[in-house]
Amino acid sequence: MTEGTSMPSLTTLADLLGVPPDRLDGLRDLAEGDLARLAGHVEALLAAEDVAVEEGVHRTLAAVPAPLRGRARAVLLGEDA
Repeated sequence: MTEGTSMPSLTTLADLLGVPPDRLDGLRDLAEGDLARLAGHVEALLAAEDVAVEEGVHRTLAAVPAPLRGRARAVLLGEDA
């Protein structure tokens, strides 16, 4: 790998984390397979987090009294009440 060239997995990992690839320069010495595994773990954790947040929002809305759920949904999800 030549200097200044991004490895695909490093770019993938940066995209997943929402940072520019150069912010992950400290990981350039990792083997491509290790970077790919790390990116896979990060992707799985982000997906699990999305599921947990969605479940938490639904549980929160279920605990809100029915007359207020529309407004609570609007506040939590940015929807129109």
